[in-house]
This record gives sequence, C-alpha cells and structure tokens, in this order.
Amino acid sequence: MKYIQWFRLCLFFGLAACHSEMEEEKLRLEIDFEQHWNNSPITPTTLNAYSFENAAGELLSIERLRYLISDLSLGLKDGSQVILKAYHLIDIKSAESLRLSLETYVPLADIQEVSFVFGLNRLANQDGVYPDLNAAVWNVPQALGGGYHFMQLDGKFKAQPTAEAIAYNFHAIQAVDKTAGTALVFEDTFFKVSQQISPQTADQDLTISMNLAEWFVNPHLWYLEKDNSMLMPNFEAQQRMADNGKSVFSIVVKKN
Repeated sequence: MKYIQWFRLCLFFGLAACHSEMEEEKLRLEIDFEQHWNNSPITPTTLNAYSFENAAGELLSIERLRYLISDLSLGLKDGSQVILKAYHLIDIKSAESLRLSLETYVPLADIQEVSFVFGLNRLANQDGVYPDLNAAVWNVPQALGGGYHFMQLDGKFKAQPTAEAIAYNFHAIQAVDKTAGTALVFEDTFFKVSQQISPQTADQDLTISMNLAEWFVNPHLWYLEKDNSMLMPNFEAQQRMADNGKSVFSIVVKKN
C-alpha cells in the first residue's frame, strides 16, 4: 500500500513537472499590423484627405486599404516551419483585423525567424475555396484566372495641387498575361518577408509594418497619371507592383 501511494505521488509530481515544462515552451505572439506613409501613420482618421505625396509629386488620398498575407510562420533552426496562421486579411477600417493573438508550443531556443507571404502562393490561390474571403468580395474574376486579390488600395489623386481629382485603383493580384491567344499565362507575384527572431520569454510582441510610399518608388517610379486603373489585367504593371512591394514591409520585434 505504501508503494502504491509513493507511486501515485511520483506520478502526480511527474505530470506536474511535464505540465510546467509545456507551459514554459508555450509561445504567445501578439502581432500588430501598422500602416504608414514614410512614418506618417495611416488610420481610419487619415482617410479621404489629400495627405500624401508620392515620389512622382502626385498628391493622393487613401479611401480603402485591404491586403492579404499568408503562411505566417516560425522558422526553426532545423529548417522546418511552424505555420501559425494560413492566411489573414487586413482591412484598415477593421480594428479587429489589425491585431492577431496566436499561440504555439515550440521550444524558444529552436526559433530563428518569423515570416509571412504577401498574397497567396500559386497552390493556395485557388478560386472560391475560402468562404470568408468570398464573403469579403476578395475574388479575382474568372477572366483573369480566378483566385484572390493580394491588395486593394483605392483613392483619388491629383497630378498637380490644382488639378482635377482622378480615382485610382491600385490592385495587386497574380500577374496574368492574356495576349498569348486564348490561354492565360501566369507569373507569381507573391513574395516572402522574414525577420530574424530569438524570443527570450514566452510572450513576444511583433509589429508588421507597411510603408505605402514604397509601392510607388522602389525600384520603379510610379506615375498614377499613367497607371491608375485597369491594373489587374495589366501583366507588366503587376510585375512592377510585385517588384516595388519587396521594400514595403518590415517586421519589428518589440522588446519585452
């Protein structure tokens, strides 16, 4: 009887120790999504005003900003990936979409980076398969191959301060070439953004930051006066947008 009691006692403390160890390896991530124009914050209160000037000297307003990221992941030292969220749609008008709270069980010492993909890779970008994105009217027309948008940035611009305002629709999708007869030719325009990370505690705060000014300058100087609408079927424009996008995002690790 004493042996059984001793065994139960050991089992109890053993399970408690295992539970404590798991708690120590439970990583909690708080991720904020912030948007700015060369460090000037973009929030719902800054919409619809001609508050921004691109590198081409055009004044513009922002009326809508939505964009999609996918494969939000932790990269481990053994080369494996831990997917934290398959995809996430950010809408500047939705406070709920601007913050993610995620949890995973990963030994902190094994983590070396955090990363995400802008848009969807070709395998994931299948038409009509995500009910929530369908409900958000995030689909790309079948005539352009279907699938989903990567970004919708809309507003108005003025080529000169006194010029008439013109609407622009800066929409990013998978590039599609419709000139090769009846067959559509696709080119990938998604890209990966990553940041080295070495969490020291089980609670880690990150900020994913988008500098919208970079969409219009690096490496291609963008003139909205020339390219302001009908960009989705414009194969070459989508290529330039993808090039410029690679300098738009940054991941900031907050010190706890």
